[in-house]
Amino acid sequence: MNLYIESIIVIWVMFTVVFVVAQIMKNNSIIDIFWGMSYIFLSLYHLVQNFNPFSFIVFLLVLLWGGRLSYYLIKRNKKEEDARYKKFRETWGGNFVVKAYFKIFMLQAVLMFMISLSLQFMMSTVLVNEIWFYVGVIIWLIGYMFEVISDQQLATFKKNNKGLINVGLWKYSRHPNYFGEIVIWIGFFIISLGFGAPIWIIISPLTIYSVFQFITIPILEKRYDGREDYQLYKKQTNKLIPMRRK
Repeated sequence: MNLYIESIIVIWVMFTVVFVVAQIMKNNSIIDIFWGMSYIFLSLYHLVQNFNPFSFIVFLLVLLWGGRLSYYLIKRNKKEEDARYKKFRETWGGNFVVKAYFKIFMLQAVLMFMISLSLQFMMSTVLVNEIWFYVGVIIWLIGYMFEVISDQQLATFKKNNKGLINVGLWKYSRHPNYFGEIVIWIGFFIISLGFGAPIWIIISPLTIYSVFQFITIPILEKRYDGREDYQLYKKQTNKLIPMRRK
């Protein structure tokens, strides 16, 4: 069976199962927790069929990233449904279950397929160029540290403050955690070049960048439209790439 068709089937099954569980629990926000785990399961599925040492190292990177992300969200999220998904219940009205399946779970399944293209390729072939592999791993580690440190700084700040975080990495980027995530996927793409991946696999990091740049960040920042302190923060601090304050 074609690699990508096989991945589509696996992803569809995973997200459909999670959808069913979410409806039983009446909590669609569990999809956020499952997001990181879905990459682990897909990578493991392909790795089992084509095990080799370098692909296993990539799997460990996925496990480290996806496991940390899911654990972080489990700690952060309450047992009740997140406010975003509650709002969907209120505004979507009739046929909510059908709309949730396609607008939440299948939409994220499509995005997950596109973002994971580099992983799918690496888990299904062998390494042909070690230089690309090690360069990609170094870039991945830089992105991972950005994500971990910025998340930790945010969690620590929220424990002791109620205001707007503008310290640590957040002093140089309004979304350093998203910047780290993008760098992680750039790292995965570069690693995939070491496995002989075609250049079009760059769709993987471009997709995660586009999601943050055009969907996630605008939605988040819209919440602060009326806050003068945030408007000042926006003027002084770059959106994604960490830079000196203006």
